Formats: sequence, structure tokens, C-alpha cells
Amino acid sequence: MKKLTIIRCLLLVAAIPISAQHAEFPKLTGPYIGQKPPGIVAEVFAPGIVSTVKDCCQAGEQERSGLQGPNVGHLPLARVQPQTNQEAERELVARTISSVIGWAKDKNLDLFYSVICHDTDYVSVSPGRRVVKRFEDVKQSVPFWMSPDFKYVRHELKDLRIRFSRGGDVAWFYCVLDDINTYKGEPASWENARWTGVVEKRGGKWVVVQQHFSFPSEN
Repeated sequence: MKKLTIIRCLLLVAAIPISAQHAEFPKLTGPYIGQKPPGIVAEVFAPGIVSTVKDCCQAGEQERSGLQGPNVGHLPLARVQPQTNQEAERELVARTISSVIGWAKDKNLDLFYSVICHDTDYVSVSPGRRVVKRFEDVKQSVPFWMSPDFKYVRHELKDLRIRFSRGGDVAWFYCVLDDINTYKGEPASWENARWTGVVEKRGGKWVVVQQHFSFPSEN
């Protein structure tokens, strides 16, 4: 009888850590194993369940992670930006790019200033020799654009292509720009200008941090 009691006690003690183990580890079911779906900004996925590996070989490489747990093998995970979110962000980026030119329609200077960064290393390269290397230099052209002699006619972004970084907060673009205007009744336009640039999401808004306009060589 005494021996039977001892055996029962040992079995009870052995069962405690097994029960605790199952109680501590959550049940992993459903989309994203029951965790919050990832957004466009990188963050730790399933804290306490997913272990991150920060040994990326090059700067900007997407963080890798692995899922471990009882009766679960090592499952490599890669954070993928949801397609629906990316399309919504693509529309916002396109709107930002268009506003860099379109603000002139109503001479909405506040709109223009809201879609370019106010950095000391902001860069804008025009087809001519002038290179803007900081936000303050942008203001030198404002009197020309705001003049009643300068009139916006229309603009169009053709073949606009936008590519996002893996983190989702930086994008780069290419398009062919028609920027049609007049100055004192004479044409003051860019037609079929190649336009490339980089935009960054800051405080929930996309801004252009660098851009380059050029025309193809006639040769």
C-alpha cells in the first residue's frame, strides 16, 4: 500500500511540468498562427513564440525569424507586406509624386512643401545645370512659379512604376513626365522628361527625398 502511494506521488509530480508546459505555450491555429497579421512597418512577430535572427549579411536585408515550440520543428518565416496594404500605399505614393507638379494648378504652395522633405541633404537634379542640394534652395524658384505670368496647363505621369523596400517605408519610382505650362503666354513645358526619385514615409506621410529629371539624348 505504501509502495503504491509513492508511485502515485511520483506520477503526479511528473505530470505537473507536462501540464504547465502545455499551459504556457499557446495553441497555434488559424491565419498567422493566431497572431496579429504583419503590417507594412517591421515589428517583432509573436513575441515569446517567434525567435528573431539578426545576422543579416547586408544592411537593409529583411529580418529572418523561426518558429519553435513543443512538438513543432524549426519553421523559417519571412515577413511579406500584405498585397492590399501595398496597393493602398502605392496609391498614396503616386498621389505624393503627382503633387510635386500638380500643386502649381492652384498655386498651392503648402501642398508642394508637404510632399518634399525639408532636409539639408534634399537633392533635386534638373535637366539643366542646376542641382538643388537642400530644401532651402527650393524656395529660390518659388517666385517664378507663383508669378501670375506662370500658368499651369496640365501634367501627366506616364508609365509610372513604384517599388517598395522590404521594410515598406521607402520606395523609389520612375515615370515619363509631361509638365505643360506657359510663361507670359509662351510655352514653358517639359514633355517626355524622365523622372526618377526616392520617397520615404515619415510620420504617416510620404515625402520625396531625392529626384532626378532628364531628357534622352538625341543620339
